[in-house]
Amino acid sequence: SSFSPGGKLDRYTASPVPAGVDGNSKSDNKSHGVIPTGGTAQSSGMCASKTTLAVFAEPTTTTTPPDDDNDNSSDTTIDFGFWHPYSLGNRVWLDKDNSGDINPADGPTPGIANVVVDLYDCSGNKLNTTVTDTEGHYRFDDLDAGCYQAEVVQSNFTNNTTLTSCNMSSTGPKQSVNPDNNIDSDDNGLDVPADTAVRTGSMHLGPFNSAPTGEADLAVSGQGTDDDFANMTLDLGFICDPKLATTGENSTSLLLLALSLPIAGTLLARRQFGRL
Repeated sequence: SSFSPGGKLDRYTASPVPAGVDGNSKSDNKSHGVIPTGGTAQSSGMCASKTTLAVFAEPTTTTTPPDDDNDNSSDTTIDFGFWHPYSLGNRVWLDKDNSGDINPADGPTPGIANVVVDLYDCSGNKLNTTVTDTEGHYRFDDLDAGCYQAEVVQSNFTNNTTLTSCNMSSTGPKQSVNPDNNIDSDDNGLDVPADTAVRTGSMHLGPFNSAPTGEADLAVSGQGTDDDFANMTLDLGFICDPKLATTGENSTSLLLLALSLPIAGTLLARRQFGRL
Protein backbone atom coordinates (compact mmCIF):
# COMPACT_ATOMS: atom_id res chain seq x y z
CA SER A 1 0.00 0.00 0.00
CA SER A 2 2.98 2.36 0.46
CA PHE A 3 3.41 2.41 -3.34
CA SER A 4 -0.28 2.97 -4.10
CA PRO A 5 -1.56 6.42 -5.19
CA GLY A 6 -1.38 8.70 -2.18
CA GLY A 7 1.00 6.41 -0.30
CA LYS A 8 4.28 7.63 1.12
CA LEU A 9 6.24 5.90 -1.68
CA ASP A 10 3.79 6.67 -4.49
CA ARG A 11 5.83 7.06 -7.74
CA TYR A 12 9.12 6.36 -5.98
CA THR A 13 11.60 3.93 -7.46
CA ALA A 14 14.01 1.69 -5.60
CA SER A 15 17.60 2.77 -5.22
CA PRO A 16 19.88 0.40 -7.14
CA VAL A 17 21.33 -2.46 -5.14
CA PRO A 18 25.14 -2.15 -5.15
CA ALA A 19 27.15 -5.01 -6.62
CA GLY A 20 27.80 -7.75 -4.10
CA VAL A 21 25.04 -6.70 -1.71
CA ASP A 22 22.45 -9.31 -0.78
CA GLY A 23 20.71 -10.58 2.34
CA ASN A 24 23.84 -12.33 3.61
CA SER A 25 26.44 -9.71 2.69
CA LYS A 26 25.99 -7.93 6.04
CA SER A 27 26.50 -4.59 4.21
CA ASP A 28 25.13 -1.76 6.33
CA ASN A 29 23.61 1.47 4.94
CA LYS A 30 23.23 0.01 1.44
CA SER A 31 19.97 -0.64 -0.36
CA HIS A 32 18.84 -4.27 -0.37
CA GLY A 33 15.40 -3.81 -1.97
CA VAL A 34 14.37 -5.88 -5.00
CA ILE A 35 11.01 -6.30 -6.76
CA PRO A 36 9.83 -9.93 -7.02
CA THR A 37 10.20 -11.37 -10.52
CA GLY A 38 7.17 -10.60 -12.69
CA GLY A 39 5.75 -8.09 -10.22
CA THR A 40 5.77 -4.37 -9.66
CA ALA A 41 6.30 -2.28 -6.55
CA GLN A 42 2.59 -1.40 -6.63
CA SER A 43 1.42 -5.03 -6.91
CA SER A 44 4.08 -6.95 -5.02
CA GLY A 45 5.95 -4.49 -2.84
CA MET A 46 9.68 -4.95 -2.34
CA CYS A 47 11.83 -7.32 -0.36
CA ALA A 48 15.43 -8.15 0.36
CA SER A 49 16.97 -11.37 -0.80
CA LYS A 50 16.96 -14.24 1.70
CA THR A 51 19.11 -13.77 4.76
CA THR A 52 20.35 -16.34 7.24
CA LEU A 53 20.66 -15.49 10.92
CA ALA A 54 23.24 -17.27 13.07
CA VAL A 55 23.19 -17.17 16.86
CA PHE A 56 26.18 -15.32 18.30
CA ALA A 57 27.62 -14.84 14.78
CA GLU A 58 25.93 -11.71 13.48
CA PRO A 59 27.88 -8.47 12.93
CA THR A 60 27.97 -5.84 15.64
CA THR A 61 28.29 -2.18 14.75
CA THR A 62 29.37 1.03 16.37
CA THR A 63 27.25 3.33 14.22
CA THR A 64 24.99 5.94 15.75
CA PRO A 65 21.32 5.24 16.57
CA PRO A 66 19.04 3.91 15.27
CA ASP A 67 21.47 1.56 13.48
CA ASP A 68 23.77 0.91 16.43
CA ASP A 69 23.76 -2.79 17.24
CA ASN A 70 25.96 -4.63 19.70
CA ASP A 71 23.90 -7.79 19.74
CA ASN A 72 25.72 -10.54 17.85
CA SER A 73 22.46 -12.45 17.45
CA SER A 74 20.68 -9.75 15.44
CA ASP A 75 21.18 -8.26 11.97
CA THR A 76 20.29 -4.59 11.43
CA THR A 77 21.98 -4.20 8.05
CA ILE A 78 18.95 -4.86 5.81
CA ASP A 79 18.19 -1.35 4.50
CA PHE A 80 15.88 -0.13 1.72
CA GLY A 81 16.51 3.00 -0.32
CA PHE A 82 13.96 4.84 -2.48
CA TRP A 83 14.34 7.77 -4.84
CA HIS A 84 12.24 10.17 -6.89
CA PRO A 85 13.79 12.85 -9.14
CA TYR A 86 13.03 16.51 -8.56
CA SER A 87 13.11 19.40 -11.06
CA LEU A 88 13.74 23.11 -10.53
CA GLY A 89 13.24 26.21 -12.73
CA ASN A 90 12.02 28.67 -14.13
CA ARG A 91 12.43 32.06 -15.91
CA VAL A 92 14.78 34.98 -16.51
CA TRP A 93 12.84 38.05 -17.63
CA LEU A 94 13.02 41.77 -18.39
CA ASP A 95 11.28 43.62 -15.55
CA LYS A 96 10.33 46.75 -17.47
CA ASP A 97 8.53 48.44 -14.57
CA ASN A 98 10.87 47.15 -11.82
CA SER A 99 7.88 45.79 -9.92
CA GLY A 100 9.68 42.62 -8.90
CA ASP A 101 7.15 40.36 -10.62
CA ILE A 102 6.05 39.41 -14.12
CA ASN A 103 3.01 41.47 -15.05
CA PRO A 104 1.34 43.00 -18.15
CA ALA A 105 3.69 46.02 -18.01
CA ASP A 106 6.52 43.68 -19.00
CA GLY A 107 4.81 42.90 -22.30
CA PRO A 108 3.67 39.61 -23.83
CA THR A 109 7.19 38.18 -24.21
CA PRO A 110 9.26 39.31 -21.21
CA GLY A 111 11.62 36.32 -21.14
CA ILE A 112 15.30 36.79 -22.02
CA ALA A 113 16.77 34.07 -24.24
CA ASN A 114 20.29 32.60 -24.21
CA VAL A 115 21.08 33.47 -20.58
CA VAL A 116 23.61 31.09 -19.01
CA VAL A 117 22.33 29.80 -15.66
CA ASP A 118 24.34 27.69 -13.21
CA LEU A 119 22.96 25.49 -10.46
CA TYR A 120 24.63 25.34 -7.04
CA ASP A 121 23.90 23.44 -3.88
CA CYS A 122 23.66 25.53 -0.74
CA SER A 123 27.22 24.64 0.22
CA GLY A 124 28.44 26.54 -2.84
CA ASN A 125 29.23 23.55 -5.07
CA LYS A 126 28.45 24.03 -8.76
CA LEU A 127 26.31 21.14 -9.99
CA ASN A 128 25.17 21.93 -13.52
CA THR A 129 24.71 24.64 -16.15
CA THR A 130 22.06 25.40 -18.77
CA VAL A 131 20.86 28.19 -21.10
CA THR A 132 17.43 29.82 -21.18
CA ASP A 133 15.17 29.00 -24.12
CA THR A 134 13.56 31.52 -26.50
CA GLU A 135 11.03 32.50 -23.80
CA GLY A 136 13.60 32.84 -21.01
CA HIS A 137 12.81 29.54 -19.31
CA TYR A 138 15.45 27.25 -17.78
CA ARG A 139 15.17 23.94 -15.94
CA PHE A 140 17.34 21.47 -14.04
CA ASP A 141 16.18 17.84 -13.82
CA ASP A 142 17.08 14.62 -11.97
CA LEU A 143 17.82 16.39 -8.70
CA ASP A 144 17.90 14.87 -5.25
CA ALA A 145 15.92 16.35 -2.40
CA GLY A 146 18.04 19.17 -0.97
CA CYS A 147 18.91 22.86 -0.97
CA TYR A 148 19.71 24.70 -4.23
CA GLN A 149 20.48 28.13 -5.69
CA ALA A 150 20.41 29.30 -9.33
CA GLU A 151 22.93 31.84 -10.63
CA VAL A 152 22.90 34.06 -13.70
CA VAL A 153 26.62 33.93 -14.37
CA GLN A 154 28.95 36.91 -14.76
CA SER A 155 29.68 36.24 -18.44
CA ASN A 156 26.08 37.24 -19.28
CA PHE A 157 26.90 40.85 -18.39
CA THR A 158 30.07 41.36 -20.45
CA ASN A 159 30.16 43.41 -23.66
CA ASN A 160 27.91 42.25 -26.49
CA THR A 161 26.38 39.35 -24.56
CA THR A 162 22.83 38.63 -23.45
CA LEU A 163 22.50 41.00 -20.47
CA THR A 164 25.05 43.69 -21.41
CA SER A 165 22.39 46.42 -21.33
CA CYS A 166 20.94 45.34 -17.97
CA ASN A 167 22.17 47.22 -14.94
CA MET A 168 20.86 45.27 -11.95
CA SER A 169 18.57 42.62 -10.56
CA SER A 170 14.99 43.75 -9.96
CA THR A 171 14.48 45.69 -6.75
CA GLY A 172 10.69 46.15 -6.87
CA PRO A 173 8.37 45.61 -3.91
CA LYS A 174 7.18 42.18 -5.07
CA GLN A 175 10.62 40.59 -5.20
CA SER A 176 11.41 37.94 -2.60
CA VAL A 177 14.83 36.76 -1.45
CA ASN A 178 13.17 33.66 0.02
CA PRO A 179 12.23 31.31 -2.83
CA ASP A 180 10.77 28.84 -0.35
CA ASN A 181 7.65 31.01 -0.28
CA ASN A 182 6.80 29.23 -3.58
CA ILE A 183 5.32 32.38 -5.13
CA ASP A 184 5.43 32.12 -8.92
CA SER A 185 6.73 34.84 -11.25
CA ASP A 186 8.40 37.01 -8.60
CA ASP A 187 12.07 37.99 -8.61
CA ASN A 188 14.21 35.76 -6.38
CA GLY A 189 17.58 37.28 -7.31
CA LEU A 190 19.64 38.69 -4.45
CA ASP A 191 20.47 42.37 -4.94
CA VAL A 192 23.99 41.79 -3.62
CA PRO A 193 25.89 40.02 -6.43
CA ALA A 194 27.94 36.88 -5.78
CA ASP A 195 31.26 37.25 -7.60
CA THR A 196 29.66 39.81 -9.97
CA ALA A 197 26.94 37.30 -10.85
CA VAL A 198 23.32 37.35 -9.65
CA ARG A 199 22.32 34.40 -7.48
CA THR A 200 18.97 33.47 -5.96
CA GLY A 201 18.22 32.77 -2.36
CA SER A 202 18.04 29.15 -1.23
CA MET A 203 15.27 26.84 -2.45
CA HIS A 204 14.59 23.51 -0.75
CA LEU A 205 13.25 20.51 -2.68
CA GLY A 206 11.53 17.74 -0.74
CA PRO A 207 10.96 15.85 1.38
CA PHE A 208 8.53 13.69 -0.55
CA ASN A 209 6.03 15.35 -2.90
CA SER A 210 6.01 18.78 -1.26
CA ALA A 211 6.63 21.00 -4.32
CA PRO A 212 3.98 23.59 -5.24
CA THR A 213 1.50 22.56 -7.92
CA GLY A 214 -0.33 24.41 -10.66
CA GLU A 215 2.40 26.87 -11.69
CA ALA A 216 1.13 28.73 -14.76
CA ASP A 217 4.36 30.10 -16.22
CA LEU A 218 5.98 27.00 -17.72
CA ALA A 219 8.29 26.22 -20.60
CA VAL A 220 6.85 24.43 -23.62
CA SER A 221 8.84 21.38 -22.50
CA GLY A 222 6.93 21.27 -19.20
CA GLN A 223 8.22 20.61 -15.68
CA GLY A 224 10.52 17.65 -16.18
CA THR A 225 8.84 15.41 -13.60
CA ASP A 226 5.60 15.08 -11.65
CA ASP A 227 4.08 18.44 -10.74
CA ASP A 228 4.39 17.90 -6.98
CA PHE A 229 8.10 17.04 -7.38
CA ALA A 230 8.86 20.05 -9.60
CA ASN A 231 9.27 23.61 -8.30
CA MET A 232 8.95 26.05 -11.20
CA THR A 233 8.92 29.27 -9.14
CA LEU A 234 12.63 30.21 -9.11
CA ASP A 235 12.58 33.33 -11.30
CA LEU A 236 15.05 36.19 -11.86
CA GLY A 237 14.07 39.64 -13.10
CA PHE A 238 16.43 42.27 -14.50
CA ILE A 239 16.10 46.02 -15.01
CA CYS A 240 17.16 46.89 -18.54
CA ASP A 241 16.74 49.74 -21.02
CA PRO A 242 15.25 48.19 -24.16
CA LYS A 243 16.46 51.12 -26.32
CA LEU A 244 20.03 50.49 -25.26
CA ALA A 245 19.59 46.77 -25.82
CA THR A 246 18.53 47.53 -29.39
CA THR A 247 21.23 50.06 -30.24
CA GLY A 248 24.02 48.31 -28.34
CA GLU A 249 25.03 51.55 -26.57
CA ASN A 250 26.75 51.34 -23.21
CA SER A 251 24.38 52.43 -20.41
CA THR A 252 27.15 53.08 -17.89
CA SER A 253 28.97 55.47 -20.24
CA LEU A 254 25.75 57.38 -20.98
CA LEU A 255 24.94 57.70 -17.30
CA LEU A 256 28.39 59.08 -16.47
CA LEU A 257 28.09 61.54 -19.35
CA ALA A 258 24.67 62.66 -18.16
CA LEU A 259 25.84 63.23 -14.60
CA SER A 260 28.78 65.32 -15.80
CA LEU A 261 26.47 67.87 -17.46
CA PRO A 262 24.54 69.79 -14.78
CA ILE A 263 21.47 70.89 -16.78
CA ALA A 264 21.54 69.12 -20.12
CA GLY A 265 22.72 66.03 -18.28
CA THR A 266 19.51 65.91 -16.24
CA LEU A 267 17.43 65.94 -19.41
CA LEU A 268 19.63 63.30 -21.00
CA ALA A 269 19.37 61.07 -17.96
CA ARG A 270 15.59 61.37 -17.93
CA ARG A 271 15.34 60.60 -21.60
CA GLN A 272 17.70 57.60 -21.55
CA PHE A 273 16.86 56.02 -18.19
CA GLY A 274 13.37 57.30 -17.42
CA ARG A 275 13.83 57.12 -13.63
CA LEU A 276 16.34 59.83 -12.57
